[in-house]
Amino acid sequence: MKNWSNKNKLIMLAVCFFIVAILVYSLAVSETISARKNLLANTDTLVSINKAPESIARINEELGKIDRFIGSMSDTAATSTQEMLLEKVSRYCSENGVILKEFPQPLITTEKEYTIETCRIDLQGGFLKLLRFINLLEKERKAGKVVSAGFNCIKDMENKQYKLVASIYIQSIKRIK
Repeated sequence: MKNWSNKNKLIMLAVCFFIVAILVYSLAVSETISARKNLLANTDTLVSINKAPESIARINEELGKIDRFIGSMSDTAATSTQEMLLEKVSRYCSENGVILKEFPQPLITTEKEYTIETCRIDLQGGFLKLLRFINLLEKERKAGKVVSAGFNCIKDMENKQYKLVASIYIQSIKRIK
């Protein structure tokens, strides 16, 4: 080694340093880095576990709201949506001079643990009176939710006059027990 020049000594020192750096990295630093990654992953998991009771409480509260809403739509007297609507429509028609043109049987669909009942009502009358009835249905919501409303102008051949007819669709969702 005494015969080596400074340049060769410097190259040998760099090679030894490089070999030592590789050994240190493989024996100590790589394990530290993987332990740090595991620590961060476990910390995130721990944070989400600590927040889990809050999340569960919030989700249960939202489910309770949905159940109360569905429960309020399915009232305790077990009256059907159609009966409730017929009562409301007949009262409104008699008080406001609106004519009930058609009230067909509801379409009932069962999906998993819910029953969806869709009713159609066809009323004839003035635009404002029909609009007030739709507004009344939307505000109360006991019989269901107004999902669609359309207005048609129909020509009466006997009187040769045009009549305004509103077709209103109401849906109610009930939980099957």
